[in-house]
Amino acid sequence: MEPLTSAVLLISGGMDSVALAYWKRPAAALIVNYGQKPFQRELDVSRYVCQDLKIPLYQQTVLPLPAARPVDSPEGHSSDWVPFRNQLLITLGASLSIQFGLEAVMIGTVQTDRKFADGSPSFLAAMMALLQTQEGQLRLLAPASSLSTLELFEISGTPREVFNGVYSCTYAEQPCQRCSSCVKYAEVMASLSERPKIGPIDDCK
Repeated sequence: MEPLTSAVLLISGGMDSVALAYWKRPAAALIVNYGQKPFQRELDVSRYVCQDLKIPLYQQTVLPLPAARPVDSPEGHSSDWVPFRNQLLITLGASLSIQFGLEAVMIGTVQTDRKFADGSPSFLAAMMALLQTQEGQLRLLAPASSLSTLELFEISGTPREVFNGVYSCTYAEQPCQRCSSCVKYAEVMASLSERPKIGPIDDCK
């Protein structure tokens, strides 16, 4: 299966990055362990998706972020905010893109992420400018930034059984069903008129 997009996708095993993988078929994907508790669950789903799409998956481990456990943002936004996470992930993805001679790094930002500073249009524009200051041909792609997660799923061609099995909890190895990521998953599944099934794909390990 030939890639459709000359980019490294930042993948987490969650709804948005998984749907983006099926929609845009990137040349490669990168998952980063920055100290988050659910990392193994995120990795399991990401491996399954990348094997299904025949996308090479690269894994990188960095020192745990000082705020790897979600904290309140200074602006009083959601408690699921992790300071400087997206900036770090984009930088690592950009480095991999340059290494492989690709044109872009791709992030799964959706419309509801605008409540976070690092999901806003101004942040994406600033990171794009920074990348092009350093490497003039490298781009930052956020093709779903104007879409809801439901809209992204509907246009992505993601198999329903795969979408049911993404792992979206921010806090723990077992879904807490209270954080905004778990709530979002349940809301999207309800919109699809199916009882939520929160957990990893059964055979993805």
